[in-house]
Amino acid sequence: MTTNPTTPQIFDRTTIDGALESSDIIGVKKLINDTISVKLTCWKACFDYINEACAYKWISSKIVKNFDGEIDVYE
Repeated sequence: MTTNPTTPQIFDRTTIDGALESSDIIGVKKLINDTISVKLTCWKACFDYINEACAYKWISSKIVKNFDGEIDVYE
């Protein structure tokens, strides 16, 4: 008996929401898997959308290591 590997879903800008789910933070999404597939022609738009929806830019810009070696998170 042979099994066929499942074909991964390939997302584009109109379907990229299907690769995201709600996180513990209200209004912030997270990826459903560590790896997702997107169409080559729209990878940058998908990348930008994911960064915005998952608040990666906000989170990375707001976490700062203070002088005591502790991590401060600014809101």
